[in-house]
Amino acid sequence: EPAYITFTVEQLTTVQVDVKGILDGDNPVAEGYLAEALNFSPEQITVKGPEELVSQIDHALVVLERENLTATVTEVLPYTLMSAGGEIIESDELTCSVDKITVTQPIVMTKDVYLSVEFISGGGATRDNVTFDIEPDFVTLAGDADTLSGINQIALDPIDLAEVIGEYTAERTILIPNDTVNLSGAETATVSLELKGLTTKMYRVTSIELIEPEEGYPEDYEVTCVTTSLQVAVRAEDSVIEQIYANNIRAVADLTDYTAPGQYTVPVEVYIDGYTNAGVMGDYEAVIKIEQIAPEPEPEPGEEETGAEEIAPAFASDATEAEPTEALVEQSSEAQEAGVESGSKELP
Repeated sequence: EPAYITFTVEQLTTVQVDVKGILDGDNPVAEGYLAEALNFSPEQITVKGPEELVSQIDHALVVLERENLTATVTEVLPYTLMSAGGEIIESDELTCSVDKITVTQPIVMTKDVYLSVEFISGGGATRDNVTFDIEPDFVTLAGDADTLSGINQIALDPIDLAEVIGEYTAERTILIPNDTVNLSGAETATVSLELKGLTTKMYRVTSIELIEPEEGYPEDYEVTCVTTSLQVAVRAEDSVIEQIYANNIRAVADLTDYTAPGQYTVPVEVYIDGYTNAGVMGDYEAVIKIEQIAPEPEPEPGEEETGAEEIAPAFASDATEAEPTEALVEQSSEAQEAGVESGSKELP
C-alpha cells in the first residue's frame, strides 16, 4: 500500500571541485602583518549527484572569520558548494567525499627595511667627499616576526671610490635575508653619487723602480725598463694637491714572477710619499725587457801568430827594400827633432 509508486531515473555524475576560501572580519589582520594565501586539506573534494545539479557546481567555499591576527591559525571548517555565479547549491541528492575542510591561514610580519651602501676610500676620496642617492631607498619584507625584528637595514655591495670619477652610477643587487620575502619585487637598486671638493692633476713620473726576484738574475742577464715615463693622475683636496710634486710620486714594478728572457707588460704600483690623503687614479703598466747577453768569442789558438807572419813581409821583404825604408825613418826622426826644438823656442 500503495500498490504503485512514481520515480525518476537520471544519470549519476561524479566531479572533482576545487576548495576556495576567504578570511573574513572587520579587521582580520593586525597592522604590520600580512595574511598570505589560505591553505586547504584536502585541496579538492569529490561530489556525486544528478548531472543537472553537479554541472552547476564550480567550487567549495570555506569562510574563516578572525580579528587582528598576528600569528598563523589552523581550523577545521564546513564548506558550501557554490556556482560560478556565486549562488549556493544545496540538495539532498548530492553526496560529497568529506564534510569539513582543514584551513590554515599563514600570518607573517611585514617591515620596511632601508638600503645602505659602504664606500671604500681610494683615489684621494673618502666618505666625507660623497653625496649619494639610492633608488629605491627601501624594500618591504615579509617573514617571521623573530627574523624581521633583527633586520634594520640591507647593505648593498660596497663602492670603491678609487673607481669613481665625477658623477657616477652603479647598480647593486638587493640580497634579502633568508626566510624572508621581498614584497616590493625590486631585485636591484641604483646608487647615484658625486664627489665634492677634490681636484685631479697629471704628473709625469720618469723613474720606475724594478723589484727583482729574491734570488736575483744570473750575471749574464740584463734587465731594462722600456717604458721611460708614466703619466699619473693624482686626486686630492685643493690644498693638498698644490703641495705634491713629481718627486713625491714613486712607481714600482714587481718582477718577482718574471724570470725568463723576453719582453713583458708588467703592472706598476704608484705611491705618493708623504701624502696619505691623496690617491692615485687608474691602473698603470710598464714594458720590461729581460735579455741574456752572449759572451764575446775567445780567439782560437795560433790566430795571433798567423797574423804576424802575414804582416811582416809588407815592411821588409828583402835587403834592397829595407835600405830606403831605414833612410826614410832616419830623415823623419831628424825632422821631428828639428820641429820639437823650434816649437820649444816659441813656447813661453
